[in-house]
Amino acid sequence: MDLKQFLFESKANLEKGGELKICLSNMSCDLNSLCSTLVFSYSRNLIPVINMSQYVFLNKKENVFVCEELGITCDDLIFINGECFEFKACEITKTIKIDGEKILLYLVSESEPSRLFQDSKLKLIADINELSKSFNKDIEVYIETNVKSCSSLISRITQVSKEIKKALFYSILFDTDNLNISTEIDREQFKSICLENNFSEEYRLEILALLKKLRKENEAEQTDFILLRKDYREFGNFGLSSVRYGLLKWIYRNGLEYFRNEVKTFMDIQQIEYLFINFNCKFNGERKRFLVIFPQDFIHVDKLFDFIPRKEIKKYEDLIYYGLNPDFSRKNIVPALRKFFDSTI
Repeated sequence: MDLKQFLFESKANLEKGGELKICLSNMSCDLNSLCSTLVFSYSRNLIPVINMSQYVFLNKKENVFVCEELGITCDDLIFINGECFEFKACEITKTIKIDGEKILLYLVSESEPSRLFQDSKLKLIADINELSKSFNKDIEVYIETNVKSCSSLISRITQVSKEIKKALFYSILFDTDNLNISTEIDREQFKSICLENNFSEEYRLEILALLKKLRKENEAEQTDFILLRKDYREFGNFGLSSVRYGLLKWIYRNGLEYFRNEVKTFMDIQQIEYLFINFNCKFNGERKRFLVIFPQDFIHVDKLFDFIPRKEIKKYEDLIYYGLNPDFSRKNIVPALRKFFDSTI
């Protein structure tokens, strides 16, 4: 069965109802999350669900491209919109209310259920970050911290055809920068996939350049909501948005007050009390990383920087933001924030 047919049958299984076996990744749904979810779901005959709306997903151009390379379209996928599963069937958009109590949950590139799935029965975790808390012994757990891409872990623990495993080529390629930033496990799995599919070095470099270009495409024209939601993670009543767009460049678009109002609207939609915006951008050819916290009077700010290294405190008009070590990537920030939340809340 090819991937397109598998996704068609997944929608049919979702509509049947009853106890649902759902495979879900994190809310940012980066390339690694998308590809890992598709391959792992196929290997276990689970229903793969994209943890964001189709509207947001369509703005992740690198993901859309990879779907096309795999012979599927965005309309073949199942998304989450609000508190519902949403998908296309015969060109009709259908929604099914999420009932967490009827779901067996399999988490890939994530270790904690989001708010909608707090009542679901957690069956499996496959992730590359250490667990921040203990879970029941009957949960199947695959944790491998010695990789740069979760797709390398998924490649290692799944048995599927080369046509299906091909999906992991794109995510490992992108996450490891064509193995320039990789571990032995990444290299082992990636080279095996390339060998099976006859992917040359020239082809790899061509695809990598295209994925990087697509990731930045139309970023300046995207709405504030899309910029905040494209790469978003949630931890209870806290949210983290990672943005590859300059902070001041963003503010200059419509002014500081407009920026503040858009952030508040986003927080209301996501139903969170606190939002951390992690800006990763280049200024005069130099990599910069800034953190903005809303609301600005966050009372635990000093304790936060016991977990995240702060270089400096900066200010634009009355907006306070913090300079971080540019090497402290999102991969570092997510587990650091989890430890901070666990020790504070």
